[in-house]
Amino acid sequence: IGIPIKVWDFEKEYREKVIEYFFTEIKKGRTPNPDVICNKEIKFDLFLNKALKELDVDFVATGHYARILEEDGVYKLLKGIDVTKDQSYFLHRLNQFQLSKTLFPVGHLTKKEVRELANEFELINKDKKDSVGICFIGEIDTTDFLKKHISEKVGLVKNMQGEVIGEHIGVWFYTIGQRHGFTINKYQGKPLYVVEKRVEKNELIVGDTADTNSSSFKVEDMHYIFGCAKEILESSEVDIKIRHLGKLLEGTVKNGVVKSAKERFQSVASGQSAVFYKDDIVLGGAVIR
Repeated sequence: IGIPIKVWDFEKEYREKVIEYFFTEIKKGRTPNPDVICNKEIKFDLFLNKALKELDVDFVATGHYARILEEDGVYKLLKGIDVTKDQSYFLHRLNQFQLSKTLFPVGHLTKKEVRELANEFELINKDKKDSVGICFIGEIDTTDFLKKHISEKVGLVKNMQGEVIGEHIGVWFYTIGQRHGFTINKYQGKPLYVVEKRVEKNELIVGDTADTNSSSFKVEDMHYIFGCAKEILESSEVDIKIRHLGKLLEGTVKNGVVKSAKERFQSVASGQSAVFYKDDIVLGGAVIR
């Protein structure tokens, strides 16, 4: 359509900053979010700065379903209009400079509207399936991907009472709330979910889905998107999300502790991101301990 294409190769940096981080966290028994790190380190750092410097452009534009609002020189990240496609969760670690140099041209549209425009303009990718999976890698079987880099190590599966009821292939291949992938040789009469990962002993503790729920959890590495976000976060109830497209729950965040106001958080996994919202505005986020 007459737009020139220029390609920059960040494969080495991606491997160092995203993939190595991913495996380091996995080996600790945590559940990392590579898409958050990819946005922070690759798309809105290496790519953004190279584009600004070498192409002498004013902005970069991406297809994220999110919005940016500028008020008196302060840049705020907002949810995308399409709540089923909103990607603000993955963008919560962006800073003021990055937001000031970024455009999200589809953030005010629904996916249906984007499809309609693509058809109107007869774009070649008008019927392309939605992109899913890990940033720049795509849709993969995570366990198979991990097995290429981490060896299996058989360990014990225990119920909430401490009774050995089965085996697993290594705590690194599981996350909190996971229902499948481990073997049960003592029938418990109900579906079982991963409740706890004991990395040092290579043990999985399983129980009811309710056993994975929690009314509070701790966070670290807090990031605020704009100046008064911390004040808003610590002085009022906010909406909290602990996974992409997960349910927003009301709660408070103080001194590194996140507490739900009513409904309990489901399957809180160490290493994942907790992102905090006030209405449509993203205040910031942190890593779950």
